[in-house]
Amino acid sequence: HIGRTLPAELRTALELGDPSGFGGLVCVDCGKRRGIQRDHIDPVANGGPTAYDNLAGRCWECHQRKTEQDRRAGLLGNGRGNGKGRGGRGRKPP
Repeated sequence: HIGRTLPAELRTALELGDPSGFGGLVCVDCGKRRGIQRDHIDPVANGGPTAYDNLAGRCWECHQRKTEQDRRAGLLGNGRGNGKGRGGRGRKPP
């Protein structure tokens, strides 16, 4: 997502994976290890922060599936974010 830059410490922690194994990024849904993206569990558009405990590794397919589920549940609003979460940019719609 454009404009959602992760601090270096957070990026490193996510790339290492869970402390129990430090096995690296894995899709939390299907277990894939390649092409993993960082997904906001609570979407930024819903006020979710860009923080370690609100990010999950997901492959492209699973990320798209979760995004569509969030959209259907009404959690994404207009897709621009509302600036409530710490990761939100707070931009006004054009």
